[in-house]
Amino acid sequence: MTSWQSRFAAASADRTGAYEQVLVPSLFHPWACLLVGQLDVREGSRVLDVACGPGTLARVLAGEAGVSGTVTGTDISPAMLSAARAKPVAAGAPQHYLLTSAAPLEGVLDGAYDLTCCQHGLQFFPDRPAAIAEWYRVTASGGNIAVAVWSPLSHNPAFAALHDAAAAVFGDDIAAAFTLPWSMCGDEVAALLEEGGFTEIRHRRRTLPTVFPGGIGGLRTVYRFSPIAGDIQSLTSNAEKALTRELTSRLEPFVHNGVLSMPTRADLVTARRP
Repeated sequence: MTSWQSRFAAASADRTGAYEQVLVPSLFHPWACLLVGQLDVREGSRVLDVACGPGTLARVLAGEAGVSGTVTGTDISPAMLSAARAKPVAAGAPQHYLLTSAAPLEGVLDGAYDLTCCQHGLQFFPDRPAAIAEWYRVTASGGNIAVAVWSPLSHNPAFAALHDAAAAVFGDDIAAAFTLPWSMCGDEVAALLEEGGFTEIRHRRRTLPTVFPGGIGGLRTVYRFSPIAGDIQSLTSNAEKALTRELTSRLEPFVHNGVLSMPTRADLVTARRP
């Protein structure tokens, strides 16, 4: 686990609240709905959501799996799992949450799931082949897997604006660290799944209109959950003003009545465990 991942795993309840209040409704819930809409989640399905965060995707999956199904979420962050467990029970399948790394998936039995999902998590794992080997282990023969990763920054203008503003204030080295969430395209995911033994691999790229009611300030929340969160937190007053100017100049054309609206794009990869 990298130092940044260790900090994320130890995220405070306060930071988790910002994630839930801003990023979940604007980004992760709409993408969860789109991902599940691409899948054939049947009544009674046993579903695993790896890197589940506060349970956003797990709750959408629960509605599809129905009361006879089960949904298990795993994450490395106790604060995220506490947030997931604190929510009112979602309609549909019972949801259970486990504190574990992605590899190994501790406490997850062999072949226990009909569907294994991971939304915007794989690019953060320190050992991606090991994580995929775990997905193969825990997915039942004939079961499916679904993975979503952000498309490159060149396809995500809102996130690209965050990167370019950081480069202008901090320089290219720190800005390069910011790119980790957008560092893995669908072709790479597909290749890893094939190497891991999965078959019937399908790669699709999808775009969603993304709205931040809080405007540029809402989008800036992304910085707090990025590898440069510490650099952002330690900004001097002058550097903070410079970052605000840089972001405003790049994003102002997309802000109307205080609301920021821009497209986001992700790669969705599905496969089958033979």
